[in-house]
Amino acid sequence: MGDRSSRGATRAGVRRRFLAAGVLLLASLQYFVCTFVVAAAWADPAYDLFDNYISDLGIRTCGPYAVRYVCSPLHEVMNTSLIIQGALTILAAVIGYRLIPRFRGAILTLAFVTGAGIALVGLVPGSIEGGVRAIPVHGLAAFVAVTAGDVMIVLLGLALWRVSKPGSLALIAAALVSAASMYWVTVAPHAILGPGLPERLAIDSFFVVCAVLGVRLLVAGRRKPESAAAADARRDEAVLALEA
Repeated sequence: MGDRSSRGATRAGVRRRFLAAGVLLLASLQYFVCTFVVAAAWADPAYDLFDNYISDLGIRTCGPYAVRYVCSPLHEVMNTSLIIQGALTILAAVIGYRLIPRFRGAILTLAFVTGAGIALVGLVPGSIEGGVRAIPVHGLAAFVAVTAGDVMIVLLGLALWRVSKPGSLALIAAALVSAASMYWVTVAPHAILGPGLPERLAIDSFFVVCAVLGVRLLVAGRRKPESAAAADARRDEAVLALEA
């Protein structure tokens, strides 16, 4: 009886981890909502998805930056969203890493690096204010966050290979698209349609993966757990079938 109660408690704990991690990952959608709201607040000039960087949304002062003029009235909304997203990434990893079959330590470490990088992007917007040059810090934080996030997604795909091969392939493909787009925006940002498109492919793909994983975890967590008696009966049937 004690054994069954213990197994039941363990299953309930796992279910709670699925649900909690799922909610945190699905909350990544807040990034897309905030991006849309902040971009819509631009008036003169209007925000251009192709010509403007995502970072332009968080710049605190109005003025010329490189070949574009930037003025983001709701810049603090964007920066706060990034800080929140960094925290969500780390919390989801802390709660859900035990659900991962392999590479737990590496994935958890990379999640911390990714989350910290995303938060730093929001804490240090890409602008020059008060004589402090923030652009290199901002750019480095973004590069580290994207790179660590891509490696983490590849490892997650490999870890889940035996669970779902199509899902694993989708994760690895998303990471490769992100990495290729990061190379594109770094080497030749104005080659095709401006820097906005490759930057969004590089960065937004991570948040899409988070949201999709969140949905999958919530669906898995809401499934009715198998009772201890049913599990024992299924095991006994398997044993009898082997002995027959």
